[in-house]
Amino acid sequence: MKIFQNKYLLLILIGIILILVLMLVYLSFRGRKDKVNQNLQTTATVDIVPSPSPTESSVATNKQEILDKYAGREAQEWGDSTSGVIKDFTAQGKQIALTLDACPRSTDQSFDKRLIDYLAQNNIPATLFISGSWAEKNRENLDEIVKNPNFEIENHGMDHKPCSSKGESAFGVKGTENVSEIYDEIETSANLLEEFTGKKVKFYRSGTGYADEICVGVAEDIGEKVVNWSLAADGGATYSKDKIESLLDQIESGQIAIVHMNHPEGPNAEAIIESIPKLQSAGFDFVKLEDVIN
Repeated sequence: MKIFQNKYLLLILIGIILILVLMLVYLSFRGRKDKVNQNLQTTATVDIVPSPSPTESSVATNKQEILDKYAGREAQEWGDSTSGVIKDFTAQGKQIALTLDACPRSTDQSFDKRLIDYLAQNNIPATLFISGSWAEKNRENLDEIVKNPNFEIENHGMDHKPCSSKGESAFGVKGTENVSEIYDEIETSANLLEEFTGKKVKFYRSGTGYADEICVGVAEDIGEKVVNWSLAADGGATYSKDKIESLLDQIESGQIAIVHMNHPEGPNAEAIIESIPKLQSAGFDFVKLEDVIN
């Protein structure tokens, strides 16, 4: 009987030991499984984090980054229709955009007050490309212009230079010499206009409208799209009143027209004042570029 009791106790002890061993094995397996799941979750989390797109990683954000980005590149295009330059827009109905350039002049810094007053009084939206040097000498005029919400102020470069990465000229006007000068021509004017108007510019138009593809890239890196025109309505402030009116009569939906607002002695004001009512009667609506170009 005593021997039986001892065997019984031994069996119980062995059972307890087996139970403990099984529990240890289970806990060990459970720990490894949890660790694997944790690693899988970590890996999955890392996998879903998006990597920078090629476009994002290639955008330079300051002057030195821009200089580094374009080092060793040579431009292949030159003109007012270089790749990346916007010249028209997708219209919703019969929409047209009137743009006015304020370029610096060697004789004076006047502007066409009659033209600006007419547009303001008749609530005609327009986009004004202002050069920084013009703005410096016309601060009071610019202060009055920006009070009108129908006028959008954009960048025409600090010194109205054609935008070249290698010193090209256009119409006898010497362009920027290199990428460093491109940056300064665009950014100096942009900063000045923001200081004067309280708003950042969105678009850039070079002096004469000429640019190479490196200029277009630099402008976009800075945050400005390059916009020219599809209708040169005043031929660089050289056309007669009749010719300006004739060209505006032929405008089509989605076109961007350019005239100049710094030649009050010319026929621009009279031609535009006579053309706008006719265009409105034909069903055209005038728009600002910021409202039709994303």
